[in-house]
Amino acid sequence: MISSYSYGLSQLSPNREFFKKQLKNFADKTNAEVVLLLNENGIILSNYYKTKYKESQVFTISAVHFQTLYKTFREFKLLKSDFLISSGIIADKDIIFKKIQVDRYDLYLLLLIQEYLSIEKIEIFLPDLSKNLIELMSTYI
Repeated sequence: MISSYSYGLSQLSPNREFFKKQLKNFADKTNAEVVLLLNENGIILSNYYKTKYKESQVFTISAVHFQTLYKTFREFKLLKSDFLISSGIIADKDIIFKKIQVDRYDLYLLLLIQEYLSIEKIEIFLPDLSKNLIELMSTYI
């Protein structure tokens, strides 16, 4: 249900192609195969998939569950940082769920990365992504 709502909402945004371009650039820099951008309510604001395959469908459907898991771990103070990394669920790929601050908004990135990429490298490219998203967010919300 939320994935359908997210899809419909994203199709209404006049900035959907700009969002997708920002996520594509981020994916290219971090070797991510899938990048989803979620808001605080678990609604997918935008997504980027390198290729169309079943993982993209699974990620779209399960994005809100990753967010719930993240919030639960955060609530019980089980996280040392603002991200989760899961290895071994999908062969030779890592799943990273990361909270990001874009202006006054708490947003979340869900990434599928083919090879392990340290969170430090992802952190290098987050400021540019956040800066580029601020203007888009102001006209989207």
